[in-house]
Amino acid sequence: MSRTVIAGSAAALLLLLVLVLAGYRLVQQALEPDTAHWPAITPQTPRPEHPGYLYGVVTTTEGNDHQGYLRFGGDQEAFWSDAFNGFKPHNPWAEHLSGQEEAPKPAQLERPFMTRFGNLTRIDIEGRDVRVTLKSGTRVLLDRHEAGDIDDGVRVWVDGTRVVDLEARAIRQIEFRPAPGGDAAPTSRLHGTVRTGDGSFRGFIQWNRLKRLGSDRLVGRSDKGRQAIPFDDIASIERDGDSGCRIRLQVGDELSLEGEPDVNRRNRGLVVDDSRYGRVLIPWNQVEGVDLTPGDDSPAYSDFKPGSAIQGSVETRQGASHGRLVFDLDESETTDTLDAPAKGVTYTVPFGRIRSIARDPASDEHFIVDLDGGPLRLEARGDLAGGNGGMLVFPVAGGPAQYIPWPEVRSIEIASKPKLRAPDSEGQVVE
Repeated sequence: MSRTVIAGSAAALLLLLVLVLAGYRLVQQALEPDTAHWPAITPQTPRPEHPGYLYGVVTTTEGNDHQGYLRFGGDQEAFWSDAFNGFKPHNPWAEHLSGQEEAPKPAQLERPFMTRFGNLTRIDIEGRDVRVTLKSGTRVLLDRHEAGDIDDGVRVWVDGTRVVDLEARAIRQIEFRPAPGGDAAPTSRLHGTVRTGDGSFRGFIQWNRLKRLGSDRLVGRSDKGRQAIPFDDIASIERDGDSGCRIRLQVGDELSLEGEPDVNRRNRGLVVDDSRYGRVLIPWNQVEGVDLTPGDDSPAYSDFKPGSAIQGSVETRQGASHGRLVFDLDESETTDTLDAPAKGVTYTVPFGRIRSIARDPASDEHFIVDLDGGPLRLEARGDLAGGNGGMLVFPVAGGPAQYIPWPEVRSIEIASKPKLRAPDSEGQVVE
């Protein structure tokens, strides 16, 4: 037998072995759906033991229950005030648009979904459908195959000692519950003031949209090599152009970092839970500096009250219409949010904090949003852009909803104490 034949046979045998091993791994993964790949648990990994952390019972497709503190994606959403995201494949409000020539087409009615984890009571998964239930009783249908926070699975601290990592395909249901508190120490949550050229924002911070614990690490390269510094050890961070940062540590030492997404133009921005607005997203190029300081305790599950129907009036040139409101053929409850930018910063404001929305008489490109703490001038983009789907007004006395195209809307007044019932996103009315 020639060397060429022998070499070819050996190569073929090696390829066959690789394929067999790959197939074995696929079969093994299929037989062990409760196993996922996550950041490693180390002695330094913080164990959540506080009412501010997510808590609940996760039921697997095999019927096993895992109760304890939760963190989505293994190292991502961990707190009740963190946002749960998904995508709504169908718009139930479309059925109220029959005969409306100016209404958006069905393809223009798909909407993303976002709410605080503290607003949820449960998540049910079946096939490609994800159904989330809010504290108000509203049920929202989501597409599990679209980008969403359920996609990356859940990590569960069972009894505070054992960690179970569950892939999304292994989860059938998540029931959220108040976390036991007792005498647990306050959460080590990233908090401080983010300074921009147009003002400062103070509250809990998500660095690079992901890192939110004091034990999470700021990663960059210094003249001494790659550094990974716990945020708890940092006093302040100053952006140095788009390529790096200057860091001042709690002990007074200073250093410069660059070369990693945490500290250069690849940073996806900082999220701040500012009590004046709700949440703000600050792009990296808008950040001037950050002062890290201790914050108030992270809100518990009971701090999030059930949402209620948005009630108020819509004014057009023809007059005002009163009743239950659906904004942009989407937002219908006080826990839903208005999303729009101003000077590069994106604001996500719960409707429960909004008193009114009006076109700015001085500019066609702006709206004045009156909040509990004062007015906010937002750009006609996002939810306030020309592509807004318009308003539905369900009369107080009953009867069919009135559809108002967005260009006809002059202003919206929102009642401070809504009392009406809200239909859920599957078209069912709940108390």
